[in-house]
Amino acid sequence: MAAFWIALFAAGAFIFCLVLGVQAAAAQLPRRWYLRLSPILQIGGLILFLGVFFFQAAGAGRQQWLPPYWFTGLLSELSGVFHARSHPVMAPLAERAVAGLAIAIAVAGGAFLLSYLRTLRKIVEEPDSAPMRRGGLWLPRFGAQPQTALAHFAIRSLFRSRRHRVILSFYLGGGLALTFVYLSIVMDLTHLSWTGLLRQQNVPVMGASYLILLAAWAGARMVFALPLDLRANWLFRLTPPCAGTASLAAVRRAMLAVTLLPVAGGTAVILVGFWDWTALAQHLLVFVLLGSILTDLSLREFRKIPFTCSYLPGKSKVHMVFWFGIIPLVFLVHKLAEVEDGLMDSAAGYAVMVAVLSAGAWAARRAANHDAAENALEVQFEETAADELLTLGLNG
Repeated sequence: MAAFWIALFAAGAFIFCLVLGVQAAAAQLPRRWYLRLSPILQIGGLILFLGVFFFQAAGAGRQQWLPPYWFTGLLSELSGVFHARSHPVMAPLAERAVAGLAIAIAVAGGAFLLSYLRTLRKIVEEPDSAPMRRGGLWLPRFGAQPQTALAHFAIRSLFRSRRHRVILSFYLGGGLALTFVYLSIVMDLTHLSWTGLLRQQNVPVMGASYLILLAAWAGARMVFALPLDLRANWLFRLTPPCAGTASLAAVRRAMLAVTLLPVAGGTAVILVGFWDWTALAQHLLVFVLLGSILTDLSLREFRKIPFTCSYLPGKSKVHMVFWFGIIPLVFLVHKLAEVEDGLMDSAAGYAVMVAVLSAGAWAARRAANHDAAENALEVQFEETAADELLTLGLNG
């Protein structure tokens, strides 16, 4: 028991000092650069931790590079100290754990002391958010001026809010970790390397792209419903930029810009060197159609401007479906990829699949627009409806 708690405390101290050291070292950069780099470090760190946690089982034979194995070795060696025994395999891992912990503490202490002496005054004198450059983050137009303004507001609010970035990165990290586990199982069954797996235009690679898309969509749909600062939504209450189908179109384009486009672009960049152009273009077309259907279905009855409406915890069930239905979700994604792979071998079958998906995308878009048109004058800022009769409550 003593060995367990010592090893657990050492592992926690290693992670804490590692993160503190990286952040403190980055704080030595000019203040405005650090404020822009810090969110990237936070998202990357969370994705890295989740990925290592889920993917470490696939690292058999490379234990010397994975800190979880180091502290497992430390636990074994500490147990050996209390029981007067040692393990020849665990001893080198325990040495790496001790060395890594010492280095992390030294780096964190030195960098934190240096940042305390150099950046304390800057922290007091400057805001916590990065100052905007002239023009801010460049974004393309998303239609008319009101739609463009609303879409730009949603995207920039997402990337400037630390809390929303962390939630989105948690979903992305979980999705990437689940994808790695899925592919590692396939690699174990087929005895293929990463390069060999990617070169094959097969079901697992298609399914992996869909899993990442689902993770990005679930995270974006969650954060779009969470408020940023309710005290600041008075501007939208007084002069809403657009309503009805125009507002829905702006929200839809913003969600597509932060979910579908990055995932599709990343998939194309990864597979362009392994697949032929025809197969890649066919897969991306199906991918975009499915992403469009998913986005339109999730935005039905969404009469909010992102980040401006109050939120009641427990109402959304998207995260529950995603996290508690992982095994059925992976099974369905795998079956979907099997259907796509089978129909891509035939020109007629692929044409029928594209026609069906296009009809589904059109129907989902029409249903969402019809719902938005019926509620064209209602932009929701409160999760619960306001009472028609307001009382002062003076009757005891």
